Amino acid sequence: KRESLRWLQLDHNGIGDVAVESLVGVVCANEALQSLDLDSNEIGDAGASTLAEALRATATLRELSLNCNLICAEGAKQLAKALHTNKSLQALHLQGNSIGDEGAGALADMLGFNHSLKTLSLQSSCVGDGGASLLANSLEKNKCLQELSLGCNHLGDAAGRAFGGLLCKNKVLNELRLDHNHIGDVGAISLAEGLCSNDVLQELWLIENPIGTVGIARFSTALKTNHTIQHFAITASKVEVQDKELMKSLHKSLVVRRACEAVRR
Repeated sequence: KRESLRWLQLDHNGIGDVAVESLVGVVCANEALQSLDLDSNEIGDAGASTLAEALRATATLRELSLNCNLICAEGAKQLAKALHTNKSLQALHLQGNSIGDEGAGALADMLGFNHSLKTLSLQSSCVGDGGASLLANSLEKNKCLQELSLGCNHLGDAAGRAFGGLLCKNKVLNELRLDHNHIGDVGAISLAEGLCSNDVLQELWLIENPIGTVGIARFSTALKTNHTIQHFAITASKVEVQDKELMKSLHKSLVVRRACEAVRR
């Protein structure tokens, strides 16, 4: 029965903006649908706007995946507006869309009003320090979001400082992915300082960031006092091989948190 459909996976079907309109009718009519996967379907801003209307009408959809589409800032804005009032969606995936800082800013504004979204995925979404900082600032007051993914973007030390400040205040976020960006020692120092006073975050991903000796040393110290982190992933490629004492200290810190992971390349 159509009413019993709970999960609809339609990825890689070339649906496009026009066909989304027909699909929205199904979504709104089905009171049981909880998850909709529309990854890689050439959906642009117009299709995102149509889906935003569906979010305003549905009270059951919990997960919407729009990874690898053609959504830009305007589409992200429309989705964000819908989530100002939507009370059911718990996960929004926008990986691989060019929403940029403008789109990220709209989503950041939404987080100040939304009380249901727990997961926001924005990997490879052309987000820079500006958009990331807005997201970090909004999460200082947000009491719901638990997972934020910003890997493979254009984040630098400014974003690292913003999230470092966030970790000192946020009591909800338990997974933060900042991998494959441009965060250096300055941003790493702020993140490490944030970890010293954070007792909620369980996963921090920093693989493929140009973090050097100073940043690694600060994390080594932070991990000795932080008792919450369960998974810590970092690339130590910028650390000199001959700096054995630092690597030994990092190793000891990781032993204390046995589930932590250090990646050396």
